[in-house]
Amino acid sequence: NTITANKLSVSQLSAISANLGNITSGDIQVGSSPAISGTTMTGTGTHIYSDGRLVFGNSTGAIAVT
Repeated sequence: NTITANKLSVSQLSAISANLGNITSGDIQVGSSPAISGTTMTGTGTHIYSDGRLVFGNSTGAIAVT
């Protein structure tokens, strides 16, 4: 009685809680289209880029590491 990952086909997982250990990924984005434009943030949320840049907040109050 096991469901394996290759049997899942979903567009959004919102009800899973897990201790994932180490995760390897490209960019990580949470929120409404958060991005760095020059040194300013657009959108709302958090974006961690695979090249080390980071931004979180919103367009009127954010912290950006470029």
